[in-house]
Amino acid sequence: MRSFLCHTSLLISLFVLSVGSTGCRETSVRVTNKAPEAEIVSPADGAVVLEGYLVELVGVASDPDDLSADLLASWMVEGNEVCPPTPPADDGTTTCEARFTQEGNGEVVLVAQDPSDSTTTTRITVTVEPTDPPVVIIVSPQEDSKYYSDRLILFEGVVTDAEDAPDHRVDVIAR
Repeated sequence: MRSFLCHTSLLISLFVLSVGSTGCRETSVRVTNKAPEAEIVSPADGAVVLEGYLVELVGVASDPDDLSADLLASWMVEGNEVCPPTPPADDGTTTCEARFTQEGNGEVVLVAQDPSDSTTTTRITVTVEPTDPPVVIIVSPQEDSKYYSDRLILFEGVVTDAEDAPDHRVDVIAR
């Protein structure tokens, strides 16, 4: 996991005049804003995800200077923004659902931003495995049988998919 931090700071100059003094003195005060922190919790770096399936992305964003409600968290997958900047939950968690559409390595990026525009970017890489297409077998009607236009024809088929369990059956009757 790689993280990148950007810090901002503000320099304030004060001029103090003292009554009865013969001069003035310049004093500097530095106010520092620490960058937010971001961590991708799920999927883990190097995890395998299936191409075309929804994957829940989970992260945590926090900041030593600001409340979670004041932060913004955004997600990118394969270089495209999939969830725009939104505040994380009170506990700092941020979630997003995304699909990986290209086989190979896919990059997931979480960006946390505080009200002072300091940002932290963290990245992971997942392996996107291709999925097999469903297999369809037409059981009936039989190709070599005779059918009449004035009679109902029952269509029956079997569909299987290596990644998905069957969830229902559909019968179609055509006229």
